[in-house]
Amino acid sequence: NQVADFFFERWKNLAPTPRREALALIAGNPNTGMRLMEKMKAGEISKALMPPMQRWSYARSSNEEVKALAIELFGQASGDRAQVIADYKAALSKHEGDPERGKAVFQKAACMTCHQLGGVGVEVGPALADVRSKPAEALLTDILDPNRAVEERWAAYSIETRDGRQLAGLVAAETDAAIEVRLPGGISETVPRDQVSTYETTGMSLMPVGLEGAITKEEMVDLIAFLKAR
Repeated sequence: NQVADFFFERWKNLAPTPRREALALIAGNPNTGMRLMEKMKAGEISKALMPPMQRWSYARSSNEEVKALAIELFGQASGDRAQVIADYKAALSKHEGDPERGKAVFQKAACMTCHQLGGVGVEVGPALADVRSKPAEALLTDILDPNRAVEERWAAYSIETRDGRQLAGLVAAETDAAIEVRLPGGISETVPRDQVSTYETTGMSLMPVGLEGAITKEEMVDLIAFLKAR
């Protein structure tokens, strides 16, 4: 809590990289994560900064208070992916995307915490260099239904430490002594094996389901225009 207090007091003056590191540290602990969400609800910190995987984790928390606040702040993803994709697909033919506006969406919707494109963001998940050759409808499906096809190397892992911290990210390396986890925002953390309480794959993409809650149909058209412009 003292660490969280330190960062909360200086939040407005933190540079982007220290802010991402502080966010990962605070969000990884259920107690300080709850305080972070309360500040987001109060408008003191932008809820757009919460890493997508952390939103996913909180919305499925066994702590009902944490779960309820996460759903209130970030919404709950519809289980019918086909319907969501169909709703968004109609917008592709109705609107012409603007790559510059799409770049802003890429930043706002937290895509940049796991992907890099056009000099923006960090590489945690798959590289986006070749996405411009993909049809717009295929990109739409990749974004809105990220678990339709997940390569093992891009599957997210969940780690809970003995002191109660929760980490969700990609396994960058592991030995008999420790596990290195690559977290959204480009931060890597090495956890000693003797500090690990639980360690398991989620079987799902680090990119969470439910991005329609953060991206409107018009913004999606702009985002796809940005992805295909490079």
